[in-house]
Amino acid sequence: MSQQGETHNDDSKATAPPPAFVSPPELGQFENLMNDMPRVLEYYAKAAENAKQYAEKLSKSDPKFERIPDDRYYSRSDPALANALKVGLDAICKGQVAVITLAGGQASRLGADVPKGMYPLDLGFDKPIMNTLFYQQASQLKALLNLANEAGFPNSSIGWIIMTSTSTDERTRAFVNEVCNDVGFPSNNVYFIVQRDLPIYRLDGEFLLDSAEMMFAPNGNGGLYEALQPHLPRLRADGYKYFHAYCVDNILCYVADPVFIGSSIMFNADCAAKVVEKTDPEEKIGVIGMQPLHDDFENPKIADYIRQKAPYYVNKQIRVIEYSEMSSEQKAARHPASERLMFRAGNIANHFFTIDFLDVACEAELPVHRAEKKVRHREAGSTEYTTSTGVKLERFIFDVFPLAANFFVLEVDRNEEFSPLKNSNDIGTDCAVTCKNSLISRQKKWIELSGVDFNQLASLPEVASSISKEGIFLPTVAYFQSDLQDKALGRPSSLIGLFI
Repeated sequence: MSQQGETHNDDSKATAPPPAFVSPPELGQFENLMNDMPRVLEYYAKAAENAKQYAEKLSKSDPKFERIPDDRYYSRSDPALANALKVGLDAICKGQVAVITLAGGQASRLGADVPKGMYPLDLGFDKPIMNTLFYQQASQLKALLNLANEAGFPNSSIGWIIMTSTSTDERTRAFVNEVCNDVGFPSNNVYFIVQRDLPIYRLDGEFLLDSAEMMFAPNGNGGLYEALQPHLPRLRADGYKYFHAYCVDNILCYVADPVFIGSSIMFNADCAAKVVEKTDPEEKIGVIGMQPLHDDFENPKIADYIRQKAPYYVNKQIRVIEYSEMSSEQKAARHPASERLMFRAGNIANHFFTIDFLDVACEAELPVHRAEKKVRHREAGSTEYTTSTGVKLERFIFDVFPLAANFFVLEVDRNEEFSPLKNSNDIGTDCAVTCKNSLISRQKKWIELSGVDFNQLASLPEVASSISKEGIFLPTVAYFQSDLQDKALGRPSSLIGLFI
């Protein structure tokens, strides 16, 4: 299982896609298909070459994976990070922070007819728009801007970069604009980037068609780098230095998390990851570790970057280690001091990047991975839908980790920060119901720990419209647990003292 529970085939066993082949009768039959062929052949030629290179790298790699060193692996409550919140808020107030929302997926497992960020979650708000992930995330950004304004930084800004795909772009743009207007987040701080599509093919190598149309799918969250590269000069000119990237489907994500951003800055990280603790050796989740250096960085720009950064990880590379790559001994190995799993850094696709690192990462040729997924489509000439196994080609956001000179890991509480929307409710896990319940559970915990009378809080005029019939409050009421007490007592944020 890769990031956020996605199951993929083992690339070492099947690295290159089947030949880009469509029989002559099909070419003659489908005019639209013929028009698509130049682009398709270009994609597949590149995919096959990348897959071959990736297989060669794997064959040279040392299977003796190592865990991330303790002095680059911290939990959110660690005393060493006591100053992280202040550092992160300072970067936000200076307008140096942007977030990247990965929102190009087709939500095929969810069975939705809208992008995930627009999916109705039944949170109990009267306005339908307020019951969506995009609204929850925009409200978090607005809450941080409100805090900066309260602290005396009215001109602070947070960039919001949203990666869409061909299938989600138009609807996402219109919806996010509506969300920004309702929340009060400045729409001129929003940047849209569109990831590429790659064709879907059958297991036998034929292209998968929907009636007479070739079927395409977004090229994975690793498509971020190609989509982002043309926008980096503008983002740099706009003053953004630090980027927090996350998947749109995680309802518990702290968007633009000042603690994560601040701790990454404190440790001079160019790339960082939030992880959750893996406690079951057999949980099929990719974990972050390192291995001996085996990439010679033929790209001069990348090689220069590594040399200039004086890397912390001398002769080591960071990478995500897939469940299928680990031996039984590696899965079960435990740290001698803590007795926790040696490889416990469960990857949840929640990352920090500096703009200098992104500038280099966007130059890298990333491998292409194949993923078998059920695809709903119509056979040629038919109006009836059927479901077939399709092979999608994807790039992963974490495939740039080997380029990092100073990688940092922040372990967070799974119940506090990770609840993805992946499946339909009938599956019973990682679905709309579990997302809603996770949010309610976290907020109830905050209320209990803060000692706030919820009914008193809900009766306040400035708060009442931001609490749903389910008792869920928006992040503008409380981004942090401490905000609840401040709101209930009608006092300024207790965090303002960090800016004085």
